[in-house]
Amino acid sequence: MDLQNNDKESVNLWTTLDENHLEQKQDENKTSSEERTAVPPDPQNDDVHSIRDTFCLALNILGCFFYMMNYYIVHSSSVQFVNSLGLSDAMSGLIIGAMPWAAMFSSFVFSFWSNTCYRAPLLTSGAFLTAGNVLYASAYRSQSFGMALMGRFLTGLGGPKSLNRRYIADTTPLAKRTVVNAFFGVATA
Repeated sequence: MDLQNNDKESVNLWTTLDENHLEQKQDENKTSSEERTAVPPDPQNDDVHSIRDTFCLALNILGCFFYMMNYYIVHSSSVQFVNSLGLSDAMSGLIIGAMPWAAMFSSFVFSFWSNTCYRAPLLTSGAFLTAGNVLYASAYRSQSFGMALMGRFLTGLGGPKSLNRRYIADTTPLAKRTVVNAFFGVATA
């Protein structure tokens, strides 16, 4: 395997996704134009969908990046956080562990829910993430361990990793999936 070619592919992710989506749309337009010759394909519409799909994919990967940043921030500061709330160091384990436990349960719900659509589960995930982070951040001001724990639990319920992997698998063509998964891996590392 030529590593330089892989680097070039990963650098050109957005171009690759755009080109691939255009190829898919052209194939669909050929099929649909064969079935109904009265409607010619619209190349401007293809560009709009390509940009939209690329933007959606970028938002999904960015959402996973922010989700993983929660781990990095909370893990390094959880002991100081619980000490500032007047609790022992051992309580930081509950704060750290609340998020993956909630994510484990929500992944099943999001998995079934995303069988029908992606928009509603992704918006719900974003709402849980936002509410959980706001609640966790306000727990320090109100000196409430329960609020901090609930904030971490809500953040876990909004864990988008299972949604993002499925979105990549369902919307990215097989030829470009490795490149997209590489960007997903970088965002979640």
